[in-house]
Amino acid sequence: MVIGRLRSDDIYNQVRCYPNPEHRWAALAEQASMLYICLYFAPDILKTETATMREIADKFFPDNWVISVYMGITVNLVEWWEPYKAARTALQNTTQLNSVKQIGIKYDAKIQVNSHIFFRENVETILFQKLLVDTAKLLHEGALTEENILDSTVKVLNVVRECNVTLRWMMLHTTPLKPGAEQIKRCRQLRDQVVASDPRAAKQQSNKQKDLFKLLLRTSQFEFKLRTMYKRMINRRRISWEKCRENAREKMMELVKLIEADAKTTKSKSEKLKEWFIARESQMAQLSLDGKMLLS
Repeated sequence: MVIGRLRSDDIYNQVRCYPNPEHRWAALAEQASMLYICLYFAPDILKTETATMREIADKFFPDNWVISVYMGITVNLVEWWEPYKAARTALQNTTQLNSVKQIGIKYDAKIQVNSHIFFRENVETILFQKLLVDTAKLLHEGALTEENILDSTVKVLNVVRECNVTLRWMMLHTTPLKPGAEQIKRCRQLRDQVVASDPRAAKQQSNKQKDLFKLLLRTSQFEFKLRTMYKRMINRRRISWEKCRENAREKMMELVKLIEADAKTTKSKSEKLKEWFIARESQMAQLSLDGKMLLS
């Protein structure tokens, strides 16, 4: 029952936080690590139930084969599922060398050339390219303002997701192999393929690792700054909302005064319009942040 629940449900409700289908594996990463452990309590599934293992591989490991089980503890599925025929067969589609090469190129490209984030700053539009450049410009003083965040929430959160997913995949799949995995030719081939997916990798692997570390630092700093700003806005939302409500009421009363001053020329029509604005002002006075009407 536990394995069935882990296979079929999103028990941590993370899929809604990762709307991009390419990020599905990251959304289900914690669940996948639990499923990996639980499968050892049902070895027949790993050995003989090819259809079940194929379903698990397609859902949880479509383009990843190294998972984090706990803090600092990683598992290479190619190594640990080698003795189990059904599990080994199910993982073959994920670990084809051509597919691995394309996956490696895709994630490396996200660091080098990716994402187009737009912010409106006065009349100008700023174009951010590359995750490293994105995060650097977003951290630049004046780039992250409350107005920009509220206007571009989806785009800002997309940057956070892309950074986290890319970092997770690259750090897991480019880490040095453990002694057991180093003895398996397939594990060495897959890691070498990922490392060599970038044409510059042979000469600039150290630079690649520096870029990853730099992106990790910038992403954490960006997330901290973004979280701080959101927290501040949430704490002040009642005051801000009440201030906006009072401003709106003042505008309505100003319109009423203008109509009264102009009542001599269009008296019949202006009277009805004046009553309408007064009624709207009265309704605004009864609004509350909780969506309920305040009692007069």
